[in-house]
Amino acid sequence: MKRRTGNLRAAEFPNREAFDYEKVWSSPYLGDHEKPWTLADYPHWRTRDYAERVFAAIVTNFPDLWASGRLHHLPGGELFSRLNRRMVAGNFPGIRSIEDFYTDVQHIRAGAGSYSLAVLFFVGLFRERADRLDYRLYNDPARYGNDPYHDHGEVIEITPERARVIHETIWELLRTHPQANLRLR
Repeated sequence: MKRRTGNLRAAEFPNREAFDYEKVWSSPYLGDHEKPWTLADYPHWRTRDYAERVFAAIVTNFPDLWASGRLHHLPGGELFSRLNRRMVAGNFPGIRSIEDFYTDVQHIRAGAGSYSLAVLFFVGLFRERADRLDYRLYNDPARYGNDPYHDHGEVIEITPERARVIHETIWELLRTHPQANLRLR
């Protein structure tokens, strides 16, 4: 990988501005892992269809874990899809779509993007609401370490309003997603 120089937006590859998360996520899986992550190669394996098929196969292989409530799918892709719907509807202050959570089309930006996935795992592991978490830690660029290729990108600030949307979306997702297998109240 070459070191990025110049204007970050112009240097990103592939073109993040043309990336359509929902188009990729809602595409059917066609059985090809070898296609590169490019806009011309939709659909590919980073889809809801693929993620759900893989987890269904895991459940088939471990039915006792599933039945006992010890096997869970913490669906990050579905979280981003649901957050995207809120963003597009104007319910996530200052963010227009989930594409803003990416530095390119696969690296999640620091701040709100990284925090969203961390909270998903927190709620999934501890089965409690995330309202008491200190989201401000994720606003500090120094916590992300050296980033010579700008994979973390600029920090997307987490505000109280954004944290509330993230928390509500995750709680609702893990209560309703059929593969989450969590009994949240």
